[in-house]
Amino acid sequence: MNKMENWKICFCVEAKEDLKQLDGSIKKQVLAGIYKVSKNPLPKPAGYGNPLGNKMGNDLNRFF
Repeated sequence: MNKMENWKICFCVEAKEDLKQLDGSIKKQVLAGIYKVSKNPLPKPAGYGNPLGNKMGNDLNRFF
């Protein structure tokens, strides 16, 4: 069985600023969720990711 490596997590400047503004307990939950998905971002059933879908006329189905 191959061990899957985590994907590299990078935050843009705006995301870093948004994280700084979160309450400590919320920030911890957000970062835990991001780390969990980074382990296996592929779509369900094997992974944790979900396609983003079609939002306001933008087809984001190939993104997670």
